[in-house]
Amino acid sequence: HIQVSLDEDPNFEDTIDFGEVRLGDTKILHLQICNRGQADLIVSSLGLGPNSSADFGFRPEALPAVGEGVCKPIEMAYSPRFFAGPDEGTFYIISNDMDPALQRLEFFIVGNGINPKLTVTPVTFPSRAFDFGDVLKGATSKPQEFTITNTGSGVLIVGDIKKGFGNTDNFNIFIGGVPIEDST
Repeated sequence: HIQVSLDEDPNFEDTIDFGEVRLGDTKILHLQICNRGQADLIVSSLGLGPNSSADFGFRPEALPAVGEGVCKPIEMAYSPRFFAGPDEGTFYIISNDMDPALQRLEFFIVGNGINPKLTVTPVTFPSRAFDFGDVLKGATSKPQEFTITNTGSGVLIVGDIKKGFGNTDNFNIFIGGVPIEDST
């Protein structure tokens, strides 16, 4: 009797869901094919179904006989390369299971290729600097405001905001009116 599980999803039933993966990255999920029967389980074929995205893959491409009580791992991979957006497909397993309903198993595969992109407005090219003008010592300049936006797809995580190299303690950074500490 064949049993299939997904290490990363204890509630796995019929969908291998990679979630969001950045373009150019690879996410691996671990499928387990287990033999709960009384004789060797022969997996005669593993494969991606027709019309499955080429961004999905798996290894190994074949399995040796799966002995009684033994599990064999399959690495499922999702590597979105060129286009952001949803990908889908199917993965099938054909075996000699005694139950005809389990001789061909098919699972949905889904993933979403993302490409977050940080955009700062207003654009201050070519210098990428904000001009505070002439400010008397001890006075405060007029604030310079800019907005950080994600103009790509998926979640953009901004891990830190700092003053650049060579700036003095005369500059402060505020987010929502609250000053942030800077270690530079």
